[in-house]
Amino acid sequence: MKKFFLYVATIFVGVQCSSSSEEDFSNRDVSMKEIKNIILEEQAAWTAGDAKAYSAHFDENGLFTNIFGSSFTGYSAFLTRHELLFKGVFQGSKMDQNLTTLKIIDKEVAVVETITRISEFSHNEHLAGIYIDENGFINTRLLQILKKEKKEWKIVAYHNVDIKQGIPIP
Repeated sequence: MKKFFLYVATIFVGVQCSSSSEEDFSNRDVSMKEIKNIILEEQAAWTAGDAKAYSAHFDENGLFTNIFGSSFTGYSAFLTRHELLFKGVFQGSKMDQNLTTLKIIDKEVAVVETITRISEFSHNEHLAGIYIDENGFINTRLLQILKKEKKEWKIVAYHNVDIKQGIPIP
């Protein structure tokens, strides 16, 4: 009888662990899908020149560094900078993002890196220190840290640097 109870207990624990693991994988898959959708939304918003949509997932107190090396804090600053960009040098530009890294650190924090390619922008405006490749593209590495708050992913850190000449692009 003891063996029977031990057997049942072992199966129960195994099923519980299995169920928990399956739930973790399921949650992880959902989170990855949600974050990939954010990347697609960013890309569409940029290409549409829609600063409000581009900023939709940026946290109220998020930190960001742009490709010029300037650093800002907060949603309002992020929105304002992108409004200026979309009315200026990047008016009518297109953005493509290629996901290189997506790591779910825990259920509420994720690290995302993309290679972005900006095309069809104004070459008439001065882009001090920004490398424009032989095809007329700006390529960057965009690192974003996202935190899940109230069932919604928010960008709490956004760091964008241009890829300089001679650096291989994955």
